Amino acid sequence: MKFTDRSIRALTTSEKRYIEWKDGGGGLGLRVTPNGRKTFIYMYRFDGRPRMMTLGVYPKTTLADAHQDHASALKLLERGKDPGEKKVEA
Repeated sequence: MKFTDRSIRALTTSEKRYIEWKDGGGGLGLRVTPNGRKTFIYMYRFDGRPRMMTLGVYPKTTLADAHQDHASALKLLERGKDPGEKKVEA
């Protein structure tokens, strides 16, 4: 799905939570819960293990903020560092 403010606002709830993934890969997604909460997430692998990192809750975390946090996490991963560990320390 192409992420825009309009497309994110248009996402509807379901009986179960689900994840919409941003077109183009990269592991950026938006988790939508039954109560309507929308959370930006980043799925990645570190040391061969799948990991998931929360970037923030929409709309408090804007789409631009999520893209910036995602880019920062990618840079850390390229340097061989776990971006999830950085988030915990911050």
